[in-house]
Amino acid sequence: MNKILRPLNMIAGIGTIAVGVLYILAFHQANTFRGILYVIFTSSLGLLLLAGDLNLSAIKNHCKFLITYIGRGFFNIFVGGWVFGAYGIFNLAQGHLTDVGAIVSLVTYIALWVLGIFFILMQFFGGKAYITEID
Repeated sequence: MNKILRPLNMIAGIGTIAVGVLYILAFHQANTFRGILYVIFTSSLGLLLLAGDLNLSAIKNHCKFLITYIGRGFFNIFVGGWVFGAYGIFNLAQGHLTDVGAIVSLVTYIALWVLGIFFILMQFFGGKAYITEID
């Protein structure tokens, strides 16, 4: 099952980073303090999604919620909600880049919510409590 979930979660992480990058490219308010914080936080969430699949020791030691199914599920749902907020921002603006941003954020939002619900279900019906073994 991890052979299927790992690439899907990596795609969701890349999509989250892409939403942050498209926010920079599409809006002039990205150079404000709020815009810079939004981009940094969104990109950091995407990097955490990617790092959770790479079996790094720092993730195993400091972000233990990313190695359990239920922790990863709730984290994916949280990131999905954050990305869905970007969908609303992209829809209020006009332009070709904002259309791309709206599509990317909507697809990423749906993927993260579906993965999050699936990870939570795996916690209860999958038989294992951890995605990867803890050393």
